[in-house]
Amino acid sequence: MTNGRAEGMTTHRHLPPHLMPRALVVALIAGIAMLIPWTIYLAYALPRRDTVGHYDAMWVGFDLLLIVLMIAVAVLAIRKSRAIEIPAAILSVLLLVDMWFDFMTDDSRRALFGSALSAVLVEFPTAVVLAGIVWRVERHGQAGLTIERRLSQPQPSSLPTTETNDTISPG
Repeated sequence: MTNGRAEGMTTHRHLPPHLMPRALVVALIAGIAMLIPWTIYLAYALPRRDTVGHYDAMWVGFDLLLIVLMIAVAVLAIRKSRAIEIPAAILSVLLLVDMWFDFMTDDSRRALFGSALSAVLVEFPTAVVLAGIVWRVERHGQAGLTIERRLSQPQPSSLPTTETNDTISPG
């Protein structure tokens, strides 16, 4: 033990540098810098109302994407696979996006009531549950990685050292 901690244990939760390329961070910052003025421009330039071509195809396509993700999450849940993390996160976010666009595209009180009911009873609770699954899988994975790291590190007593002149003899 050193400073009250077992040697070899990592105390931080940062990703290794090779998993977070600097170019990605630079691209995200550049995207933010471009998107903020563009969004302000759109807020003033776009018409309040517009007719959308292929409105039906947009919603059918979006709902098909939700169906595919729901199938993937269900299959991965049945298999109890760690691979559930990414599709569950995507599905959680897309359910929130679905709620937003349902509210923004409703043109009557009746449609708005239906969207609110769907949001409160189905979409939001499901998104929260999925986010919880992602969080639990991530927490479990981090704990598993810490244990795996500890187990994969050779124990000091089992290593030959030059100080004690230990040697490994053939069979």
